[in-house]
Amino acid sequence: MVVHPHDLYIMVGPPNSGKGTQAHLIADELGFVHLSSGKAFRDAVESGTQLGCMARSYLEAGELAPDPLAIDLILDRLRELAVGGDTTILDGFPRSLQQAEELDRRLVEMGLRIRAVVSIEVSENELLRRAADRGRADDRPEVVSRRLGVYWDITSPLIDFYRQRGQLIQINGEQPVDAVTRDILAAVGARIR
Repeated sequence: MVVHPHDLYIMVGPPNSGKGTQAHLIADELGFVHLSSGKAFRDAVESGTQLGCMARSYLEAGELAPDPLAIDLILDRLRELAVGGDTTILDGFPRSLQQAEELDRRLVEMGLRIRAVVSIEVSENELLRRAADRGRADDRPEVVSRRLGVYWDITSPLIDFYRQRGQLIQINGEQPVDAVTRDILAAVGARIR
C-alpha cells in the first residue's frame, strides 16, 4: 500500500459509533498518526500553550470551543505532524460544515489534502443500546439523546458535503469491531492504490 505523505484521513460518526476505536486501530495497522480532537485539546490545555489557555475556559464549562479556536488548535497540531511527513487520521473534527469548509481552505495553504472521510454508520437504536450497555453516568438515555440530536443537526450534514466531493467512504458500524476494521482497511486501501 503506497501512502502519500501529508495525506489526511478523517473519521466521522455519531457518539458510540466506535469511531475513536476504529481510528486508533486503523492508525496502528497502517502506521498513521491518530489525532483525536479531544486529546489535542487536553494536551494543549495541559502544556499551557496560548491556544490551550484560551480553550481551558470552554472545556471547564463543558462547552464546545468556538470554531476559530477549534480550527486553530487542530491545525497547529496538524502542522507539527506535517513537518514529519506523517499521514494522519483525524477523529472528532470537523464537527460542522463551517469547520469543514475552513479546514479545507487552511489545508490547501499548508499543502495538505484530505484523502478520504470514513463515516461509520450506526442506527440510533443501536447507539442507544451501546450507551446503555456501557452504563456510564454520562450515558443516561436523555444525555445520549441530546448528544445524538446535536450530531444529527450539526455534524451529519458533513456526510453529504464529503459525498459530493467524492471523498466519502461509508462503513456499516453495526458489525463486530474486527469486521468494521477490515472493511475500513479494504476501502482505504482501494483509495491509496
